[in-house]
Amino acid sequence: MAYLKWLLLVVIVGVCWACDTLPGPASACPPAPADPGYGMPATPVSTSSLNIELSQGYLRERVRALMDAPSTASSGVEIGTVRLSQETDAQGAPLHLLNVVISPWLRGNGDSLVSLQRSYELKLQLVPYLITPVTEPDSARRRTLLCPNGPCTNNSGLLLRFAFYELFSRINQAPVVCGSANYDMIDGQVLTSVYKSMETAKPIVVQADGLLKMASDLAGTPVQVTGVALGSDLELKVGLRFDVGIPGVFDPQVSLSHFPDADWGVSLDTSLLSMAVRRSAIAQATATDPRLSIGGVNITYTPFGFEVKAAGTINLCGGISFTASTLVKPQLCRKSDGRVVLQVCSGKAETSPQTNVLQVICYLGSQFLGSFSGGWANAVIKTGNCPDMGTVSFQAGPGDVLYGIKLDTDNIFYIAGRSTFMDGRLSRTPAPADCN
Repeated sequence: MAYLKWLLLVVIVGVCWACDTLPGPASACPPAPADPGYGMPATPVSTSSLNIELSQGYLRERVRALMDAPSTASSGVEIGTVRLSQETDAQGAPLHLLNVVISPWLRGNGDSLVSLQRSYELKLQLVPYLITPVTEPDSARRRTLLCPNGPCTNNSGLLLRFAFYELFSRINQAPVVCGSANYDMIDGQVLTSVYKSMETAKPIVVQADGLLKMASDLAGTPVQVTGVALGSDLELKVGLRFDVGIPGVFDPQVSLSHFPDADWGVSLDTSLLSMAVRRSAIAQATATDPRLSIGGVNITYTPFGFEVKAAGTINLCGGISFTASTLVKPQLCRKSDGRVVLQVCSGKAETSPQTNVLQVICYLGSQFLGSFSGGWANAVIKTGNCPDMGTVSFQAGPGDVLYGIKLDTDNIFYIAGRSTFMDGRLSRTPAPADCN
């Protein structure tokens, strides 16, 4: 992913002093990083339709993996802890920070690393930018921002910029401020190098075209992102608000704690899925028998899947009311080509006609009884069938694929997933099971 390249810059922090000795005292304050030209940051919102979660453990292991090869530079930094935090500024506004502990060193005789006996906490603020045809009308510029690794056709997405917030000296227990009493040549070089790193730092890029297509297919109408919410309380959570459905209140807390073997998760506004189920039920029922009229479809999300209940009338014998219900069980499984797909399986459908005495006589004398008891109910959601509803695996940078492993439908629709990179780091067997 693009942000991993940026994290590599943080690892070396640009501290390439081009010599084996320390420079003289800094005579001038370094210029602050220039604005990257992404436009105006996205206005924070308090509701979201789709949430993306990345575990802190996944981010931490990605950073540590970059330290595996020994450096040949004459100077650099050692990476300590890497953590996310959610704080507030002096005005009470939320701050979403990535905190990285760094310790500078020089390469001494015999290729040994000599510590400078300093350590700092580099605090970087996560700043979101919404990139769409509305916010960036220039298509060439838009795709340049959304496709940092080469040409692509994406038109919508999110940039998460890591902006410099503070360099905190752990030895002085104070922020590094040019001109302060504690400011010396080492502080000056580290601050200068951090600033230079900010000039070339690459943002996290969330290409949203695929997510928007999925949401549009479910809603039956084009969907656009209208706002962004962030959470960084130990784990990273990005919320996207759509202009359809019923967005829920954004909660910065993540659900990954319920899936200890997962590296990431995605939750979707259940009203979008409900819209698709209702639309499909009505369309299939009408196609099965034009005399059927569906008055309403209700979807209840349970730990075992979601129950679909429909009510309507059949234009027969003066109009016969009925209800039908079935339990839909979504599942994730692995195809022979390695793709992880979402399948939706249904159980036995039950129907219950509601008639009076005269309608019973008419009802029993018609040919509708046989078709009603098995035809329409099974046509709404095919009993015993498990069609593929989409692929749940995503490229996440060189040598890494994020793929789904588990579903949670207990009042939500949540997909938990793993990383092939983390599978290798932890010697895990890839999941889930193969499709039947």
